[in-house]
Amino acid sequence: MKIFRIITRSLLLVMLMHLSVNMVAQTGNYVADAKKSNIKWICGNHNGTIKIKKGDLTLADGKITKGSFEINMDSITDIDIDYELMRLTLENIIRSIDYFDAEHYPVSRFTITKVNPGGNKQIITGDLQAKDQKHPVTFPATVSIQGNTLRATSDKFKIDRTRWGLTTASVKYVKSKDAFTFSDDIYLVIELHAVKK
Repeated sequence: MKIFRIITRSLLLVMLMHLSVNMVAQTGNYVADAKKSNIKWICGNHNGTIKIKKGDLTLADGKITKGSFEINMDSITDIDIDYELMRLTLENIIRSIDYFDAEHYPVSRFTITKVNPGGNKQIITGDLQAKDQKHPVTFPATVSIQGNTLRATSDKFKIDRTRWGLTTASVKYVKSKDAFTFSDDIYLVIELHAVKK
């Protein structure tokens, strides 16, 4: 009986030490890997990607506590159009003054303001700034850590482009029934890869 208690205590001690090491490993500052990080977008019948320029996250015991990242608006690309001229035309329209105006606003930003638990996910709220507009958005995200590498991937979530002043061809603002319009809804999936400092 005494031997059993000694073995049990030893096993508990090993488990506690392992848990402590894991918590330490999942605590600290992480810097975004711009080559691997991006945002996938879907709007109407089109979809593509946007590159993340730079960013950082702070974790405590595997939970995000704060962070931010910058988005390279000149990197917006479409991936569903095979014909190059049509694809480039669409990309230039999206970057133009009628939409994101990437020439004058080359960087958008997302800054985390709050993080809540959500089962096996983390519910992230933050301010998304595009052009001269800033509005809050909320989405669930899955965070995984292997060694010194972190991967945070959001669920697909929706934003209304008109909140950021992108009203060209919006069904809310175009009055003529014959005029060209496309969806106000943009669906996003954020995938952030980061390395511990």
